[in-house]
Amino acid sequence: MYCWYLRTPTCRNDLKIPGRLTVCGEKVDFGRIQAPVFVYASREDHIVPWQAAYASIPLFTGKRSFVLGASGHIAGVINPPAKGKRSHWVNDQLPASAEAWFEGATEQPGSWWPRLERLAQAARPASRSPRPRRRATAGTRSSSRPRAATSRPRPERNFGREIAMTDILALTG
Repeated sequence: MYCWYLRTPTCRNDLKIPGRLTVCGEKVDFGRIQAPVFVYASREDHIVPWQAAYASIPLFTGKRSFVLGASGHIAGVINPPAKGKRSHWVNDQLPASAEAWFEGATEQPGSWWPRLERLAQAARPASRSPRPRRRATAGTRSSSRPRAATSRPRPERNFGREIAMTDILALTG
């Protein structure tokens, strides 16, 4: 798995070419994704340069958003809105180059999390409102359903989601 990951999406950059990469029997083509796409990058990221993350934007064809957060790989992501730390840049226009995007971007104080929350709420179908969370009482589990004996994650089922949410977008630049 490790060698495949290094060779396929990283060295050969196969994710960038529609249909070249197959995951779990499905050919990967980001242009066929119909869900809104939110790409986040951190300005001082030492692992994924923000320009490389921005380069993934043209791979998608639907509604796309790009947000550039202040700080680095970890701090720019995990600081919750209540802390009032950091800032982020936004630009509704998505020009071809990352530098052109940044020239037209405006810095916004605070966390980018509320922006993502608004986009997620707007994308949610009206018929699918989130279920209210139930609080667990002492000595009970938070879910009323019994835990299955095989409830551990199955890598072949989670693999695509894990990659798509983090590294894939950054590696396609």
